Formats: sequence, C-alpha cells, structure tokens
Amino acid sequence: MNTEKRVIKPNSNLIEGLLIFIGTTVYFLKALELQQPFQDGQPGPAFYPLCLAAALYICSIVLIIKGMCLKEIKNETVKTRNFPFKKTLIAIILTSIYLWVFLRIGFWISTILYGTMIAFVMEYGKRKIYMTIILSALIGIIVSGAVYVLFGTMLGVKLP
Repeated sequence: MNTEKRVIKPNSNLIEGLLIFIGTTVYFLKALELQQPFQDGQPGPAFYPLCLAAALYICSIVLIIKGMCLKEIKNETVKTRNFPFKKTLIAIILTSIYLWVFLRIGFWISTILYGTMIAFVMEYGKRKIYMTIILSALIGIIVSGAVYVLFGTMLGVKLP
C-alpha cells in the first residue's frame, strides 16, 4: 500500500499573475473613463493607458499560464520563498493612483513621479538609500522622456 502524501503547491507565478490581472482590470476600467483613444483620427489621452493595460494583461496571462504548471512534491519539506507580495501590491496601487492623477496634474509631473516611485519600490534595499533615490529619480525622468518621445512626438498622441 502506498502511503506517500502528495503535496501540490501552485507556482507563485499564478498568484502574482492573478494579482496583476485584477489590478489591470481596475486600471483598464479607469482608462476607459478618459477621452476616446482616437479623436479626429489621432490618438488621444487614453491611447497610452490602454496600450499599457494591454501589455499588463498579456504579462499577467503569461504568469497565470506558467503558474498553472503545478509541482508535485513527495514527502518533502516544502520550502517557501519570500514572495514579493508587498512590491506587487504597491505597484498595483501606484499604477491606479497614476491613472487617477494623470489628467489632473498632467503627463510630465504624474509620469515622472510614477516612474520614480515604481523604480524606488523595485530598487529598495539593493543599495544605500540616497543612491536608490537618485537612481529612481533618473529612471523616472528618462522613462518619462522616452514615453513622451514615443507617444507625444513620434505617434502624435495628445498628452495632457
């Protein structure tokens, strides 16, 4: 008689993918409240947030599919790794706040602050705090500039 216990533990990608999918749904619904993505034949303010939502949906679905591959462990002690729920939830909250303030304070300020805060959350604890702040601010400024060049200049999207 086989008395081995089988423990089936889902991959942490499944949990993270579901959290990102839920957060993206909130983000997507808020993005739909913006002006139409294509007004007068040109992309409007909703174009960038909707593109970002599409990319986030794709990433979350990939994580969910990877997480569906369950691992079976036979009579072994299950080691749990320190899963970064905190960083994921903070990123979802920051993204929701970014969408809310995007039209209220404009593209530049909101995108620089968002990029800086996301970079800070991801880099926190990896180096000295003042270096993390400086690096995060540089990342926020560079990413905002790149997004402006891509969407505002090359694609002609009217950014608030």
